[in-house]
Amino acid sequence: PIWKVKAEDGEGVRPFELDELRKLLEACQHDHERRFTLLAIANAQRPTSILQLTWDRIDARQGIADYNVPGRRRTKKRRALAPIAPLALAYLEAHRSVGPVVQWKGKQLAGYKMTFQRIARRAGVAGSAYGIRKAVAIWLRQQGVPELDIKGMLGHSMSGQTERYAHYRPEYMRAAATSMEALLRGICPGWLASYLPAQPEHQTQVI
Repeated sequence: PIWKVKAEDGEGVRPFELDELRKLLEACQHDHERRFTLLAIANAQRPTSILQLTWDRIDARQGIADYNVPGRRRTKKRRALAPIAPLALAYLEAHRSVGPVVQWKGKQLAGYKMTFQRIARRAGVAGSAYGIRKAVAIWLRQQGVPELDIKGMLGHSMSGQTERYAHYRPEYMRAAATSMEALLRGICPGWLASYLPAQPEHQTQVI
């Protein structure tokens, strides 16, 4: 069945549907397009936050990406310290380098709109990059992910003490990461599928 998302928060950015997210991933041809779109789905961050993410702020051991730029003044548009779904992390680790994660010829992209427009045009879908963030937020709600985990993933405000120490919990946003892993596996394109864990040799496939 085609996954549907229904937003009841009035007019605004249209959330993409599952088949549209799949088409967007399939339409990514270049590394910077793949990394941008993959992070947009796997972490549901604001596009500018994704462009400013650097490799040194991805902790592969803990599986966490820190979208807070050192020295940047904190504003109402908070940045997240968010877990990365294992499939997305496997792809990123295989392409790890230095500097910005999303880069073109070693430099950070100046903006994301033209890049996303090219991807969307190839995919044959209409919408904004923020439609990914909105679709993921709705997906997390539909999967029953705890509200605090969703707020943490999206960088929304929580109470001071809760926000400050949340990432020390062993289960920090793991429900969100597990849900995002399921989503990625469901829409996985060919260029990402090779990073899926191999099935054990003794496991028999049922047709």
